[in-house]
Amino acid sequence: MLQEAEWQDRGLQSVPLQRIVGSTGRFHDFDLTFAPRRNADDARLTSIALARERNLALPPPLLYKVAEAYFVEDGNHRVSVARARGDETIRARVIEVDPSGLLFEPACSRLGFKITGRGQNCRE
Repeated sequence: MLQEAEWQDRGLQSVPLQRIVGSTGRFHDFDLTFAPRRNADDARLTSIALARERNLALPPPLLYKVAEAYFVEDGNHRVSVARARGDETIRARVIEVDPSGLLFEPACSRLGFKITGRGQNCRE
């Protein structure tokens, strides 16, 4: 769990979809471009696509921002539909995370951070 000093709620923002590079929980259901994998919930994707066609309001996804990359905490299907429709941005609630406090080496490496010390922290 992150300490409050390690994150800041940045509120609603327009986020470039190409900078959304992963998911905190549904990474097995979507690839890196948020195309659904074979186990994706097709009914959920269809209902979101229909809501978008009908201009129905959908809640904004919740994203974590680490450096210049974003990870989906909630709203993977909404991101997937937006990318499939060719949208360039999505309106999302953004929580900015200080990357110096990250302790998981794979996340650091994937974002292009260098591991400092003995894999204890990641830095730009």
